[in-house]
Amino acid sequence: TSAHSFRFLIAVFYAPTNARKSEVKTPGVPLTMAVPLCILAFGRIFRGYLLSDALIEWGTDFWGNSIVASPATHKQ
Repeated sequence: TSAHSFRFLIAVFYAPTNARKSEVKTPGVPLTMAVPLCILAFGRIFRGYLLSDALIEWGTDFWGNSIVASPATHKQ
C-alpha cells in the first residue's frame, strides 16, 4: 500500500543510519562508469523528446492494436 511505501522511503532516506562513518563515505564514480552512463542518459532524453508526440499525443496511431480484445466484449 502507499502507507508502507511512504514509510519505507522515510526509513531509507531520512532515518539516522547505524553505520560507522567510514562505511557511509563512498568514493566518486570512476570515469569508465560515468561516461557510458552519461551517453545512455543523453540518448534516453533525446529519444524521449523524439517519441513524446507518439507516446503522449491522443490522435496518433502509435499504439494501434497493442491491446486486442475479444469481439464478444465489444458489442455494437
